[in-house]
Amino acid sequence: MGMEPVAASPLSEQASDNHFSNNYTPKQHKKAASENFILSNGNGKRTPSTLHSVAVTPSPSPAPTSVRTLSPPLSRRKSTGSRESNRQASLPSRPSLDGKPFRTRDGSTPQKKTMLSSSDDDDEGRLRQGPWFLKLAKSYHSQGDNPAKAFQFAQRAVQCFEKSVDGKASLELVVSLHILAALHCRMGQFEEAVTALKRALEIPNPESGMDHVLATFSGNMQMGDTLALMGKHQLSLASYHAGLQIQKNSLGELDPRVGETCRYIAEAHLQAMQFDEAQELCELALKIHQEKSTGGTVEEAADRRLMAMVCSGKEDHEAALEHLLLSSTLLLANGLESDVAAVDATIGDALLALGRDTEAALSYQKAVTVFKATKGENHALVASVYVKLSELYMKTGKPREAKTFCESALRILGTHAAGHSVEDLVYGLADVAGIYEMMGEKEKAIELLSRAVALQGSAPGQHFTTAGIEAQLGIVLYMVGKYQQAHSSIRNSVAKLKATNDGKASNFLGMLMNQLGLACIELSEIDEACATLQEAKSIMEEACGPLHSDTLAVCSNLASTYDALGRTHEAINMLETILDVKEDRLGTIHPEVEDERDRLAVLMNEMGRSRMRKSNTLEELLTMAKFETARH
Repeated sequence: MGMEPVAASPLSEQASDNHFSNNYTPKQHKKAASENFILSNGNGKRTPSTLHSVAVTPSPSPAPTSVRTLSPPLSRRKSTGSRESNRQASLPSRPSLDGKPFRTRDGSTPQKKTMLSSSDDDDEGRLRQGPWFLKLAKSYHSQGDNPAKAFQFAQRAVQCFEKSVDGKASLELVVSLHILAALHCRMGQFEEAVTALKRALEIPNPESGMDHVLATFSGNMQMGDTLALMGKHQLSLASYHAGLQIQKNSLGELDPRVGETCRYIAEAHLQAMQFDEAQELCELALKIHQEKSTGGTVEEAADRRLMAMVCSGKEDHEAALEHLLLSSTLLLANGLESDVAAVDATIGDALLALGRDTEAALSYQKAVTVFKATKGENHALVASVYVKLSELYMKTGKPREAKTFCESALRILGTHAAGHSVEDLVYGLADVAGIYEMMGEKEKAIELLSRAVALQGSAPGQHFTTAGIEAQLGIVLYMVGKYQQAHSSIRNSVAKLKATNDGKASNFLGMLMNQLGLACIELSEIDEACATLQEAKSIMEEACGPLHSDTLAVCSNLASTYDALGRTHEAINMLETILDVKEDRLGTIHPEVEDERDRLAVLMNEMGRSRMRKSNTLEELLTMAKFETARH
């Protein structure tokens, strides 16, 4: 939902802790990354066309948490099953503004003129004003009802500390800059937030003591959160890892608080679909929590649930199921029934992926029962499990039951008094739209996706999520023949992905540009289609390699545009390359190879050329003989 990071409480108030505490709020991760690949016809099959229409819906980008202290996260996404921390930031009580005296550090009662009207040249006055403005900024910021006032006081605090420190490292200035950066994020001013955090990172001197180390750690983690909001995920991960290294150097490699930070960063890697990096960090977190605790803990349960998501992303569903069952046992032992229900729903996903449909249905029903009892019948979690049940019944050939659960989910999401968050509504509508698309009710899917896009709007830091929904909408519009609307929706999605992709090539961006090229072809915009497909080809070659099947699909579409533009020689050369690769991989009698061969033959006949046919292997000859015998 684009929640902004919040700055740390004053270091002077936490110095006695002498360690890193945990104050991160989890943010929901709706689906395992492996579920983010969406085929253009919505049911896992390619459209029967010579043009390869495939697109990818990206997962939502990781959003920062609502409370930031000088401490590592416990977790930040509900999907890991992590326990939300009950410890809040060490914020002072709101200063008295009702005429009662406010005591300064020396215990005296300051005069109004001294505190609020000191001359800018009065260093002593600025030293007294700085903490006062900092406390006001923290108070208003924690209240959350007057961000403009909080921003004003944070700016005044920064000005006071900057003028009074005279080149010396001031941790109070660091805290003021952290609060200022958080307020910039709240107002959507991310560049200004990054500038403030960069200044804050230049001030602490790690050799000056643990407080300075804490300040550096906190600054790096908050910088990572802010960069994630901007969609700069690689830079965000680099900042997270810098904070993790500082924590390891200060606390040791196997400190339990290091384990919490490892899990936090592993979730960010998971959302970036970097499964190997996520698995490495998650294994370290699990090792730390197992060695440092006497029995099964909630932290270990959270580690195992995250590890299950990583395994699912790597298509290792058996391992995922094992971790989920252990996580459920640990949570049940700790009396966390609601969290057990969430794990049960994820267990259902793993069972469904393994083809154990009956067990998956029982697991989903169990989760629904607990959610209704603990959250209420109109809670968004109940709707999310209804969507899973709809998908299961569609897979098992029961569309009537699937539609019933879809309608129940929509009823819950449409209940205004239920207090659903915008995020829950957006994801819920998009998920239900996917089921309606599988049912063949594409107009209904378009209606729901359009509502989801309108709800999401331009929420700060949610460009990646919006791009995914717009891509899904564009694909469905393309399938029903609304090519102009499809072109507009997919183009908007591509623009957002390019803006948030850190300049790194990705296969889902490449395939989405392939889909955009197809829309251009249908609109007879051949020049635009050619340029788009050429860019898609370059992206796919960098992301997947020149001989990857998806790259070859883009090349096949590009060859069609070359042919339409009269660049026949280029089209022939590209099709020959594609055909050679497919013949080596699939054999000479594969239907897909035959299609490419026929296309190439037509172009070569036009040019008066011929291609030497590749000889069949003995196995292929025997297969062809059996096929001919069966026909006669």
